[in-house]
Amino acid sequence: MRRIKNILKGRLTILTRNLTICDKMAVLAITLLMHLPAFISCNTLSQYMDSEEFSGGTGNTSTLPLKITFNSLLHSAPLDIFTFNNDRLRKLDSYQHLDSFSGRETTISSRRGSRIVVAVANLQEAEIDAGKIFSYDDLINLRASLSGEDPEEPVMTAETVIDAGNETGCRMTLSPLLAEICVNSISCDFHSRPYKDARLENIRIYLTNVCSRYPLAGDTTVTPEELINCGGCRKEDSAGFRFPGTVCSRIEEGVGMNVVFPDIRLYCYPSNSGEESPGCPFTRLVIEGTINGETTYYPINVNRDEPESGHSGVFRNESYIYDITITRKGVDNPDTPVSKAEIGMEFSIKPWIERGYRTVTY
Repeated sequence: MRRIKNILKGRLTILTRNLTICDKMAVLAITLLMHLPAFISCNTLSQYMDSEEFSGGTGNTSTLPLKITFNSLLHSAPLDIFTFNNDRLRKLDSYQHLDSFSGRETTISSRRGSRIVVAVANLQEAEIDAGKIFSYDDLINLRASLSGEDPEEPVMTAETVIDAGNETGCRMTLSPLLAEICVNSISCDFHSRPYKDARLENIRIYLTNVCSRYPLAGDTTVTPEELINCGGCRKEDSAGFRFPGTVCSRIEEGVGMNVVFPDIRLYCYPSNSGEESPGCPFTRLVIEGTINGETTYYPINVNRDEPESGHSGVFRNESYIYDITITRKGVDNPDTPVSKAEIGMEFSIKPWIERGYRTVTY
């Protein structure tokens, strides 16, 4: 008897000597299949390995160093750098993690060819599982959470495309996913009202309809997929936050004619859909207080009525700065926005610039 390997099942099959014509044809077919690799030339296999699907558009599978230069200085920051093939599948090419990186430059490894490079800084270890990232699409599906953000060391990302081999490195600008809403100054001018001598007391300032999850990579998301403080300040929504003052703060003193500079800074992720809807309300800055014992609210749509800004809504790495003069009582709930005419307001937008360390108390 002869023994022929069954390549379909991976075990040996015994064949007898008494073979029919059909049996002989079957044996011939199996024999051809067994030796098929011998009929495939090395050139054919090389062409497959050189294909875009296999190697991201390059036949050279050797690695080479790439220097990454950041425009901003990092201080003992966790840093993750991914490279992906810049083709249809966008598979992972290389990955590097540094527990504590300081400086502006580092070197990674990559194969030759067009590569998507993504850098992520200050992401907590529990929020990223590199072992589950096999492609650029896997990274897109990862989210940063507002509950884990440190406004002094925010999660920052940068993304670029590089032709590895023809380019020896690239420069990247890490920018925060967060947006900052700042109340720089506030005062009350009730001189033409029956309550002209009143002050705004028991003041809370907070954000509502806050986007609290945001992708680490990919195109800008315009519609929030998770909201907190919907329609009002809900303590339970931020109870587990690493920094509770992220979305709510207080002014301990009453505010009257004299201008107060509280330097209140609140934070959220981008939300810039074109139209407001029940499932996608606009992000609002709310000033809450009492006038002569009556609670009143001043909800302000963030960057929605400011044509000079050039765009509408909340975007990452922008600081929305308010100087507010309250001239009348507000509304009876925190979800009905007031206009600039109802409260005097100066507004400006600046890039989120790097600030020195400061003490934050809550």
